[in-house]
Amino acid sequence: MGCCGWKASDRETPADAALPLPIEVLEHHRAVAESALNAATCGRPLCRIGDGPDVSRPKYAEGGLAAVSELQRKLRDATGLDALSAAEDLLATWEAERRASEDRGAAWVAYRNGGVAQLRIVVADLAEVASS
Repeated sequence: MGCCGWKASDRETPADAALPLPIEVLEHHRAVAESALNAATCGRPLCRIGDGPDVSRPKYAEGGLAAVSELQRKLRDATGLDALSAAEDLLATWEAERRASEDRGAAWVAYRNGGVAQLRIVVADLAEVASS
């Protein structure tokens, strides 16, 4: 019993940890993508990377960030749009654009692959949030 007559049974049952909101999922993935891009470029501007043999890693990371940023813009600009549906639609678009870019060179393929990979993770995370 506490000093004011309070006892343990009077305590409110603690709520489970709150699940993240779709906006928080996207903010997390954007931060991850920004960090991956910074690591891949060693902080150098992308325009300074060039088309050398090491271009795939930075372009892959850039594609991941671009895809998440595009999804964030899409959701911000369209009120009431379901985040999971929007992410699935955007993933389908990026997958189609990836197939279309296969003959444009390694940099384009890496860029689109990075976007597709990042969107797949975002879709999976949003689906988990939606099902909870």
